Amino acid sequence: MSTSPPPPPSTPDPPGHGAGPSVPGQQPGPWAAPRPPAQPGYGQGPGPAPAGWPGSPGTGHPSQGGYQPQPTGYPDGSGHPSAPQTSGYAAQQPGPPSRPGQSPWAAPAPRRPRRSRRWAVALGVLLVLALGGGTTAVLVDRANDQRAAQELADSVAREAQELADAETAYDDAVEDLDSVVGSLTTLATDVDLALTDATSDIDDATLLLDAAPVGVVPEAERTALDTARADLSTAVDSWGPSQEAPEPPEARPTTTDELVEATEQVEADVETLTTTLEDTQTGLDTLTTQQDTLADAADALLATVPATSQSYVDTYTVATNASRSEMQIAAAGVSPSWSADSSTQLATFAAAANAVVTSQTDQEWLLANPVHPNRPVVEAFARSLAGGVPVDFAWAPEVNGHGLGNSWGGYGTWNTAQYGYSTITLSDNVAERWPEEGVQALVVHETGHAITSKCYDLYSAAPFNSDDEMFATSWAISMGYDDGNGSGEWLYGRPSDEQIAAAAGCR
Repeated sequence: MSTSPPPPPSTPDPPGHGAGPSVPGQQPGPWAAPRPPAQPGYGQGPGPAPAGWPGSPGTGHPSQGGYQPQPTGYPDGSGHPSAPQTSGYAAQQPGPPSRPGQSPWAAPAPRRPRRSRRWAVALGVLLVLALGGGTTAVLVDRANDQRAAQELADSVAREAQELADAETAYDDAVEDLDSVVGSLTTLATDVDLALTDATSDIDDATLLLDAAPVGVVPEAERTALDTARADLSTAVDSWGPSQEAPEPPEARPTTTDELVEATEQVEADVETLTTTLEDTQTGLDTLTTQQDTLADAADALLATVPATSQSYVDTYTVATNASRSEMQIAAAGVSPSWSADSSTQLATFAAAANAVVTSQTDQEWLLANPVHPNRPVVEAFARSLAGGVPVDFAWAPEVNGHGLGNSWGGYGTWNTAQYGYSTITLSDNVAERWPEEGVQALVVHETGHAITSKCYDLYSAAPFNSDDEMFATSWAISMGYDDGNGSGEWLYGRPSDEQIAAAAGCR
């Protein structure tokens, strides 16, 4: 930076001049105004100072005479006009009034106190920076330590949480395993019971089929029962042996990895056992359904018995009433609900039904090959008097000790069960001596026994009081057959007129 040369010594401007002498190369500046009159003590007389001059009114400068130096420049704190300029051209700036013996253009004294203050401020900044840098380093180290400690704590907490989660997952898996094993164990017990019942049902169905020969029960129901039995037998045979259920480790693993691995194994076991549980339940449901199907088939077969019995009665009309009655009694003893006793009940019915068929065959042969031509005539005569009571006939050479020589014999039974059938047995010579009066009276007396089932109330009350022979004798006499040798009078006595009249009420 260049500086301007000092100005020549100043001389007082003459009064009335507006400007001072100029210096070559110097531009007039604010200090070109007329100089103020000298203050007392400076070789000039008193006079008013220009406006703005130190000591003038309104400037805040002391009003005493003389020049008062300003240590830091102008009173408003601005820099001295002679301070170095930032450009290469050293422009002359106005400055304070010159002191005695000093040119008003003299450069101001250096401002060392201010420069020292700046250095002090700069030194303080460096010290703060230095101290702050150390503090920052300490704070950074402390922050790093805290961050590392926090990361370690977070890692420990995370690992602890992972371990806790793994323990919870393992415990849940074990609980699920225990639950499914418990369900499977209970279901296995149900299966064992069902298999035992199913095996028993198969055996009972086999006995029932054996007791129901073809021809005694309808073929359709018998086939349905046989099919249901075979299906159930196949289902029972398809069940395998029981298996041991897997168990979790005796002690719970301790590390997270061990727990995760064990949990995966337990969950796999749970999945496998759940599938087994579902399959087992499905198999049990199928087994139960097949048992129900078998029971329904058995019930359906048993339900045909009453209709079968009636069809035998309607079909085998020549068979003895005894055989047909026994069959009907056996049919009534068959329960419509299948049980362990059903095979025995059905076997009894089947035997009675076969007896009806046999009786039908025998009676048909007797009708086609009578011992005497009068036997059918005698039987028709008796049936015409029986009042609709079914009567069976049997023939023998000797009956009740009579039938040989000049005697003839007969024997009658009656039954109020079923439809009140009766059986009359006659000696062969009755047919041979038919139609003698005594022989006819004998046949009517035996028919009187047969009709008792129809007039049981009359028979059991007075005047008969359940006297079989007196009732039959009275009935024969009331029918007009009064031959004493045949009516029963010779053997049992003469009935009273009251008895004969009472018997006439039974027709």
